[in-house]
Amino acid sequence: MARNFFLGPILASKTGSIPQEIYDVMLSDSANIYFWAFTGRADLAHVYIIGGWAIVIGISFYVLIMTYCEIELISSWRSFNGYQKVYKHQSHENQCEMTFGVYLPCATHHTGPRPTLFFLSGITATHANFIEKFGPQRLADKYGFIIINPDTSPRGDDVPDMDGPDFGKGAGFYLDATEEPWSKNYRMYSYVTKELLDINFPIDEEKIGIFGFSMGGHGAITIGLKHPEIFKSISAFAPVCHPAKSFFGRRLFARYLGTDEATWADYDSSMLAARYTGPKRVIRVDIGAIDPFLVKKELQPESIQNNEHLEVDYHCQPDYDHSHWFVASFIEKHFEHHAKELGV
Repeated sequence: MARNFFLGPILASKTGSIPQEIYDVMLSDSANIYFWAFTGRADLAHVYIIGGWAIVIGISFYVLIMTYCEIELISSWRSFNGYQKVYKHQSHENQCEMTFGVYLPCATHHTGPRPTLFFLSGITATHANFIEKFGPQRLADKYGFIIINPDTSPRGDDVPDMDGPDFGKGAGFYLDATEEPWSKNYRMYSYVTKELLDINFPIDEEKIGIFGFSMGGHGAITIGLKHPEIFKSISAFAPVCHPAKSFFGRRLFARYLGTDEATWADYDSSMLAARYTGPKRVIRVDIGAIDPFLVKKELQPESIQNNEHLEVDYHCQPDYDHSHWFVASFIEKHFEHHAKELGV
């Protein structure tokens, strides 16, 4: 596992933002450095390693604290002036090796902590679907968004699985399972809301949004409504809105969470929306009019009702189905939504 720090002199060039020289190192293929805070100014700074922390101290006092996490860079591509990166690490929540993608926008145009979006993919997908099929990089660079997109489930030979595409690997459903044998590894809810947030990229903590597709749309809405203090904007493509009352959702919930249906409410978008009393949220939802899961009543977007704290901006798109072509066609509208809601 790589353990890389940036050592030696650093020229701090801007006040209140990450210097270009430091950001370039963070973007480089050899650097596994993540920034926790940046304040102040220095004409010259040096890095000291103390107990696993890299501390940069300059002539003009404290400048920067960098914390480091044991993650390994798998790939890095230059894309629309930024970098599309893929990492792997050992997850303590899922008890296995996990892979996730990160897009880092151009440092020249976007300095300082960045607004950040989490994208959650659907059943059978991996981290790669969003990166390779939906075309987010141009829009992320345009608005200056960091984008973090995890895999859809735990992986590995020791992780339990079932035959079929809609349960087990590739179908973690962004919940914390309570039933054996799933409870050890299937903790995607905590993985997204705790572990990924603890890997310290230069995120503006006041401007974090979440969106997703299908199973990931369900995850985005449930996580966003349960954590309004973290996620200030929400949107979804073809989300599974009321799994507690759909054939697919009931079967999945029973396996992951047990037969006590009272426990299902914490992972059902419509039920969470009905009792939501947090800060006002506008959730953009796009669904294809010929989506087969809409016809089969698996999505049930009408189950999420507006109230004084919540508004659903619903768009049923004629002639579109449940595919990556659909998501790619309207993803720019979702970036516009998040930019507006986050004040970007």
